[in-house]
Amino acid sequence: MMRTFLSLALASVVAVSAQAERASPLLPLDRILSVAKLGAVKRLAVSENAAVDRAWIVDGVFGAGRVRALAPDERFEDAVLADLSELQFRCSGALDSEFDLPRRAATTQIATAILNCRGPRTSILAIVYIHSGNSFVTLLHEGMPAHRDAVLDKQARVTRALDHAP
Repeated sequence: MMRTFLSLALASVVAVSAQAERASPLLPLDRILSVAKLGAVKRLAVSENAAVDRAWIVDGVFGAGRVRALAPDERFEDAVLADLSELQFRCSGALDSEFDLPRRAATTQIATAILNCRGPRTSILAIVYIHSGNSFVTLLHEGMPAHRDAVLDKQARVTRALDHAP
């Protein structure tokens, strides 16, 4: 597995076994990944203490996602900014970031961000944040600079799938 600023934080992600795959409960992440048609997704098993619910590799790109409930008084925008702050803290070099303000798509709110971490662990991280009902979904794709186009493609596929969801 590549050693980038996100994957180091997810050190408890291990190669998937068929038994672990069958035991995993279905999450909204699974449906999003399926609808986005990302390509041949190699699922990775995630230990109970990992910071994510799902992890995968597709086209040389590391992916991860998590779902949590928003507190009744928590705003989507605040949850996004808090998550971005946490991820930016993990970059040990210079960081460039782009953030698109939240927008509506069907019954969901979507925000996207791109983080470019340059330094000892240079990588690009493309994030899609989704708010539906009281769920807050974070979907990330990360790769080395050589995989930049593939990382951005995964983010674009997810947002297009969400834009066309009923």
